[in-house]
Amino acid sequence: MILPDTTLFPQSFLPLFIFEPRYRAMLKDVLDGDRMFCIATRKDGSESEDAVYTESTAGLVRACVQNEDGTAHLILEGVRRIRLTGKEHKNKAYPAFSVEPLESIYTSRESADDQSRQLVELVKAVVQPPSIPEAEDPLHSQLQEIDDPEALVDLICYRFLEGTDEKQMMIAEPDVNVRLEMLIGALSTAL
Repeated sequence: MILPDTTLFPQSFLPLFIFEPRYRAMLKDVLDGDRMFCIATRKDGSESEDAVYTESTAGLVRACVQNEDGTAHLILEGVRRIRLTGKEHKNKAYPAFSVEPLESIYTSRESADDQSRQLVELVKAVVQPPSIPEAEDPLHSQLQEIDDPEALVDLICYRFLEGTDEKQMMIAEPDVNVRLEMLIGALSTAL
């Protein structure tokens, strides 16, 4: 599925309303198959379906309600980073791509753990309302429960980054340490 200004991250959920006939056909194929598809993000200002970012996230349809008029509401859960390796021409009404997984790496896992702690403190400084005690803040408790630096950076990117280009840079970057550094820099400027 090709959409403008839409970036799905692993571990995140994206609600979608399917109304175009070509994507209704895609959804039927997806639900009859492995329930997976990806969002190819259209590059800013382009109307061409060939002008998409090559990095994306494969998503799993977690819930789908089909309406009498043929439209559908669904929740897509991000599963893993992928790279679009080519457009397939399978006589489908909708765009289809061949993909390969994008593997994440760590320059240093120990450093990533330190960066994660720094990132959590930074997020708390950005969003912690002074009137809500830390113990009652649901975001604080959720962040404290995440012990995987990659999952943490994905959650915070999805929640706090605004620009499509910024989000796409995070999806495309294989090194978790670099992603953490980029996100810490972006949130530091927001303070």
